[in-house]
Amino acid sequence: MADVTRDTIAPYVEPFLPRTMSAESRVTFKMTSTVPETDRQAATLRDLTRRVQAEYAEMPGLSVTLPQAQRLLGIDHETCVVVIRTLMDHRVLRRTAQGRYVRL
Repeated sequence: MADVTRDTIAPYVEPFLPRTMSAESRVTFKMTSTVPETDRQAATLRDLTRRVQAEYAEMPGLSVTLPQAQRLLGIDHETCVVVIRTLMDHRVLRRTAQGRYVRL
């Protein structure tokens, strides 16, 4: 098992953490380090990212909060954060001042 630490995942998680909670207490967890498992996880994240991008392409006015995105996709908080953050990094989405995610 390999540790995923604050240093490796913090850029994706920290913007979504409550101000009163330290990132260190939230982002250290265990992952399997086998290649097939890692490949499956990467494929799942790619598929989810493409799915979210397709949702925004089909509905240009879509504006959701993180909890709404979680419900829409049926995924856990941490996975949703990584998917949304990936799309923000790729300039597909942006976060509004009200905490909603909209298409650029």
